[in-house]
Amino acid sequence: MRYDHRFSILIVVFALFFSQAVLAQSYWSRNYHRSSADAGSKVIPLSDGGFLAVGSTARYNYDSWLIRTNSNGDTIWTKILDSTEHANNVLSVNSTQFVVVGDAFRQTLNYVYLYKMNLSGDTIWTRLYNGRVPACTGLAIAPTDDHGFIITGSMVVNAGTDILLLKVDSLGNQQWLTNLHATGSTCGYGVVQAPEGGYMITAYMQSSTTDYNIWLIHTDASGSVQWGRQFGENRMDVPFGLSLIPSGGYAIFGYVSHADSSMPVIIRTNSSGIETDRHEFTMLYGWAYHGTLTADGGAVLTGFQQAASGRFLLWIGKVNSTNQEQWQRTYEREFYSQTGYGIAQTSSSDYIVTGTSGTDLLLTHLSSQGLLEVTETKPCNLPQLTTLSPCYPNPFNSTIIAPIQLTRPDRVSLQVIDLLGKVQIQLPIQQYSAGSYSIPIDCAGLSSGTYFVRLSTPTINQVQQIELVK
Repeated sequence: MRYDHRFSILIVVFALFFSQAVLAQSYWSRNYHRSSADAGSKVIPLSDGGFLAVGSTARYNYDSWLIRTNSNGDTIWTKILDSTEHANNVLSVNSTQFVVVGDAFRQTLNYVYLYKMNLSGDTIWTRLYNGRVPACTGLAIAPTDDHGFIITGSMVVNAGTDILLLKVDSLGNQQWLTNLHATGSTCGYGVVQAPEGGYMITAYMQSSTTDYNIWLIHTDASGSVQWGRQFGENRMDVPFGLSLIPSGGYAIFGYVSHADSSMPVIIRTNSSGIETDRHEFTMLYGWAYHGTLTADGGAVLTGFQQAASGRFLLWIGKVNSTNQEQWQRTYEREFYSQTGYGIAQTSSSDYIVTGTSGTDLLLTHLSSQGLLEVTETKPCNLPQLTTLSPCYPNPFNSTIIAPIQLTRPDRVSLQVIDLLGKVQIQLPIQQYSAGSYSIPIDCAGLSSGTYFVRLSTPTINQVQQIELVK
C-alpha cells in the first residue's frame, strides 16, 4: 500500500491549528443590561461549554432574571420568572435540567419558590413554600440522597428572623419545613447533606446590636438541631457559603471583621465542626460573597475589595488544599464598581463569576490562574465604534436581543418602530457606561410583521431590521 505524505502533512497542519486554538483561548468579561438595577446571584457551567446565570432585574418591580450564554458569553436566551422577586441560587440536576431557588411575593406574604427547568428555559414544574409566616426566603440549595433537595434561608417568626430549613422530594413536594430559632436575628446561607446523617448549615447569628457570628449547625434527618459551633469573637463575621470536603469535614466561606479592617475568609472544620484551619485574605476592606472547592483540593472565593477611590473592585482569591494562599486578584473596569456574588469552576479548571458591574449583571470568564487575558494590560477592553449590531434571533417570536457597543458613556434610547415609522416600543432612556451590552426587548404585544430596532444616542442613529413571526 502506498503511503500518502500529504495525509501526514494535513495531520501536522491540523495539529498546529488545534494547538494554536487552545493557546489562543480567550477569557472575557461582559455586562448584561435590562434595567437600572440588574445583578447576578449564582452561575453554573453547562455541558455544552456555556453558562447559566441567575439573579434579579428591576425594570418595574424586582423580578428573577435568568440568562443562558454560549462559551463566549453571547446570549442564547433570557427569561423572567413571572411574579418572583429574586433568584438566589441555581443547582444543576443533570446535563439537561436545573432548579432555581429564590423568593416570591404573593399578596401580603413572601414565599420560597423552587423552579425546575430545562436548558431551553422551559418550566417543568414550580412550587411555593411559606409555613404560614409573613416572609420566607430561600438562599441556598443542595441535593439529597433520595434525589430531593434541602433548602436553607430565613423566615420571619414572631417579629424575629429564624433560619429556614426545608426538605422537598424530587418533584418539589414539601416533606417538612422547620425554623431554627436563636436569641437574635439569624439566617442560613449554606447547606449540605452530612455524610454522618442529617444536614449541616452555616449561618450568621446576631449576638448584639452590631455583632454577628459565624455558626455551623448540625441537624438530624428531620431538621432537629444536634449541635452548633460558633467561630470567632463578637464582631461582624458573616458566612455566605458551605461545602463538604471530600476527605472529610466542611469549608465555610465568608468574611470576618477586625478593629480596622474586613476581609474574606475560608474556615475548614472536621466532621464534628471543630475548626482545623482558616485563611484570611489580607486587605483593608473587602468581603467574600461566595466560595467553592476546586478540583485540586483547594478553594476559590469571590466578592469585592474596596479601592482607594472608594469604588468596589471585583475580587477573587485562591487557596490550595492546605489553605495556603496561592493568589488573589482584583479586576477594575473604568467608571463603575464591580462585585462577585457567585463563582464556579468549569470542567477545564477555569472560573466563571457572576455579580454586578455598575447597574448591570456581570459575567466574567477567567483562566485557572484567575487571569482575564483580554484585559490584563488595559483596565477596560472598550469597543472601537458605537454601533447597533444585528439583533438576534431573527426571525423571532417574542423577545429579541439588541447588541449595542458604546465607545464612551452615553445616553441611550432603544425603540421598536413599524414600517410607517411609528414607535411601537420605547425602552426607558438611560445613561450607559462604555462597553458592550446585550439588551432584551419584549415584543410579545406586537403582531407578526417587519419592524426595526432603532438605537439613538446624542451622536448617532442606527437601525436593524427584524422579523416577528408568531
